Amino acid sequence: MSCSNLGLGIVALLSVMLGGCGEQDLRIHEAQVRAPVPGVDRTVGYLVLENRSDHHMTLIGATARGVRAIEMHTTRVSEKTGMMQMRPLETVSIAPGASVRFQAGGRHLMLLGVSELNETLAIDLQFADGSSQHVNFTVLALVP
Repeated sequence: MSCSNLGLGIVALLSVMLGGCGEQDLRIHEAQVRAPVPGVDRTVGYLVLENRSDHHMTLIGATARGVRAIEMHTTRVSEKTGMMQMRPLETVSIAPGASVRFQAGGRHLMLLGVSELNETLAIDLQFADGSSQHVNFTVLALVP
């Protein structure tokens, strides 16, 4: 194998390994963050992740400037008490060809230590394969 063919082979292999969450493979829509209640430094974010690839994608976290931490949670009704309980999620898997919805009463992003929000908030989603996806979330104003 010539050096140029070897180089092309390495580039092709790396693009397969690192390209897991490319924009063409992952469609993100309905990305919204609720404006926090005055005096409260936490809020929630919602979105839909659509995996258009032929391999699993695993969301492992998220970060944003002006936000101390972003955690993934799910909300479920407790079988014992009948009350809603929030539980942390370490990862969220998105099967090939499937969509995962983050919504009120279910999976959501919990934004902690929110300092200030404008009309949009840029959040970087991190995936298990080492890739990340930059997403502009629309900030929804509080309804009086």
